[in-house]
Amino acid sequence: MLAASVLELVDAATARRAWPQIHEQVRLGQVGEPTAQPARWAGLSDEAAGTDGPTRYLVHRDAADASCPRNVGVWRLAVCPPGRPASVRMDGRI
Repeated sequence: MLAASVLELVDAATARRAWPQIHEQVRLGQVGEPTAQPARWAGLSDEAAGTDGPTRYLVHRDAADASCPRNVGVWRLAVCPPGRPASVRMDGRI
């Protein structure tokens, strides 16, 4: 049976707090993975980039321990002219 999970759409400030915790979890399981510099995620932003819309962040947490994020997804919605199909571009995930 799978454990219950919580998916939360968050702003860049929340993502900046979650990402170092997730990186540390991953780093401990990867031989040679360096510790992240404190400002590594300072550039995460809610702003639009070029022709793409604003960056969006999704944080996955275990329902039993919501204080500990398990994964983060990052994506942008491409801005499309009316009548054209929209697309989603994943920028990254852990």
